[in-house]
Amino acid sequence: LKDFMSSDKSNMYYNVKENYYLVKEYGKITFIEKKEKEFSYVLKKLEYISNSNFKIVDHGLKMHGIYVSEQDFPITIRTVKTDDKIRLKEGTKKVSRLFIDKKVPPFERINTIVIENKDKDIIFVYGLYRKYGLKHIKNNLFIEK
Repeated sequence: LKDFMSSDKSNMYYNVKENYYLVKEYGKITFIEKKEKEFSYVLKKLEYISNSNFKIVDHGLKMHGIYVSEQDFPITIRTVKTDDKIRLKEGTKKVSRLFIDKKVPPFERINTIVIENKDKDIIFVYGLYRKYGLKHIKNNLFIEK
């Protein structure tokens, strides 16, 4: 703990027992409770809704949105699973690897929202990924946490 507090690294985390992380971000130290809120919600058509886990709206930050077509439905909006994979133009990648590549801290990974289309393909990872080929189409579904 002493090494954690005196470290020159600007971003660090430390497991404190089973239920907490001690997080150091840019000189600020906080305790974060590990809250795994697993959920799965199926939408049969595009609709703008709100619940305790997320809100679907028609506008927002580009990185929080995606274009979904009628052919994608029903879609499932859910928390990420260990074996989830995304399809890239040059193959596939595990979402867990995407988290590592994008340097997403473990305490943020556990409640990440993904959208799965009717074919069970992950087409969206909140803030990190939109299905290849959809990046140039105007988003019509945005997720707010």
